[in-house]
Amino acid sequence: MVRCLIFFAHLLVLSSCNMQRQRDKKVSDLTPAEHIPANSPAYLFQNWEITDADHPMVKDVFSNNDSIYNFPGLVFLKDSNLVENPKGILRFGKFTLSEKKIRATFADGGTAAYLIKSLSPVEMQLQRSEKGAQTLLYLKADGKPFTEAKTNPFEPSLNSWRTRPKKPESKEEIKERVKQYVEFYSVFFDDHVQREATEINFQGYPCCFKWYHGGIYVQAEGKLDKKFISCFYSKPQAFEARQMLEDALAKKYTWDTSESNWIKQTAPVLKQIHDQL
Repeated sequence: MVRCLIFFAHLLVLSSCNMQRQRDKKVSDLTPAEHIPANSPAYLFQNWEITDADHPMVKDVFSNNDSIYNFPGLVFLKDSNLVENPKGILRFGKFTLSEKKIRATFADGGTAAYLIKSLSPVEMQLQRSEKGAQTLLYLKADGKPFTEAKTNPFEPSLNSWRTRPKKPESKEEIKERVKQYVEFYSVFFDDHVQREATEINFQGYPCCFKWYHGGIYVQAEGKLDKKFISCFYSKPQAFEARQMLEDALAKKYTWDTSESNWIKQTAPVLKQIHDQL
């Protein structure tokens, strides 16, 4: 069991993120929990955080390597896409579901088989077989499944900006990566609006923005998120991307000053920033 380690990690997340305080309905298309039977397999299609594991692999455990955090989890999408560790080292794959059995094939050539031991709206136990090892995963979610994968912030095409390029990029290529970055956060905020959230846990996601009620700022070069830097070919190219965002934020945007929920207030501004890039 690694409960103590992961429990400590979650305490760290809660304490560091309490200070962190959306397009239209088509953006997230959540299925209201009250419309789904408690034992429905539809609850699989959520963003699941791994809270504990029996016989875990390294990727199943919270880690902090040089201020780059890994928070283990799994996201099952309605279109059969699978995302492993969306708040850590991303791994994309495809899966098939037959009753309680899940078979996954990942883009890196790896495979895994899962057996759903138990599933409720907010908790799940998965028995995973991978690389000759078996791990029992304990997971939690918020009980609001997605119905459309394309409106899910974890859909693979919305996360391609996080894959580090193998060679230096041109100015236009960096700009495109920056636009994808802003689009991800636009959908990410929209999703939280649909969930009627008042707080967002940013821990683990690459980000160079600083968020305030009524404002967005860019981190200084000396304090730029290391995980954000790792999305680019080199630190100078990450700094170039940072400058593009700072230049974009210097423009005028329409803020709803009457909106008390900072997430609802910020979501449409992110869309405006994306369109101005």
